[in-house]
Amino acid sequence: PSSPIGRLIAFDYLMRRLMTRLKVVQAAKARKPRPDLVKEPLFVIGLPRTGTTFLHRLLALDPAARYPETHELLDPLPAKDRSLAKRVRYWDKKLQLIKTLVPQIEAIHELGAREAEECLLALSVEVPLLPPTFRHLVRYSVQKGVPDLARAYALYRRQLEFLAEADGDANKRWTLKCPAHVPFLADLATSF
Repeated sequence: PSSPIGRLIAFDYLMRRLMTRLKVVQAAKARKPRPDLVKEPLFVIGLPRTGTTFLHRLLALDPAARYPETHELLDPLPAKDRSLAKRVRYWDKKLQLIKTLVPQIEAIHELGAREAEECLLALSVEVPLLPPTFRHLVRYSVQKGVPDLARAYALYRRQLEFLAEADGDANKRWTLKCPAHVPFLADLATSF
């Protein structure tokens, strides 16, 4: 981000990801893994701008599917005193600010607290990824080899467990998507 507003948004995003990381790591240490809550997830995998978001959201319409919503990935362990409606309003306001500052963003990717969202937000709990920095990760992978994201995927799986546990419905199949999966299929397969 080269503008002052862009730097402010990036700073806010990274600070929130760090705070979320602290909560997720602490919860992962305090709770036993529950692999039964994330059974055989379905991953939509493909390069950016190839229709994966459309396919992911189409698959998410299946009543037997469970997908992570944007607000859940931004705050996978919300305070118990904050209702779902209050969390959704909070994140919709934050996302509306982004839409106001970057009006063309929804031509690229729909934003909304209740939208089916991609895995990049959950992976960014361990790896400091922003959508605009994803290309740098790809460039690094091409130049120096694919970094090890096993811990990022393990923490992502734990976040899905926390969400399924809060839902009380472990019978739905997770439907997940992210272009970032392409170079990290081995790490993805290890955790899922």
